[in-house]
Amino acid sequence: MSTCTAENIILSEDIRTEIGNKFTLVGVSPDTVVVAKKKGAKSGTRNLAAYAEFSKLSDAATAHISVTCPEGEILVEGNFPIPDETEENLVVAGKFMNVKFKSEGKYTFKITLGDKSFCKEFNVEFHSID
Repeated sequence: MSTCTAENIILSEDIRTEIGNKFTLVGVSPDTVVVAKKKGAKSGTRNLAAYAEFSKLSDAATAHISVTCPEGEILVEGNFPIPDETEENLVVAGKFMNVKFKSEGKYTFKITLGDKSFCKEFNVEFHSID
């Protein structure tokens, strides 16, 4: 399986589907995701959304998405079917709700399509709240 860095994966706090095959991204995070964490809490939660476009890479029937924490543990993951009518471009747009981040550091967002994986690394920083 080959792994590629993907600059075309955009991470945000929310993504919304609009009329006419459009998407609205809210709270785009280029490289650092800020997570609110109550003082004394062991973790903070935040939505993590993504938008990505790919040329048809293989005849994969499903895509696998995962987020890995700095310690190497998979934080969240999911599979979704790739529509049969996808001929040229594949758009991946969705979100994980209330992701529980336990530590600051470098995380990896990974999309696997068939035998190819695309990764985007991002940092998590906690913002303390009362």
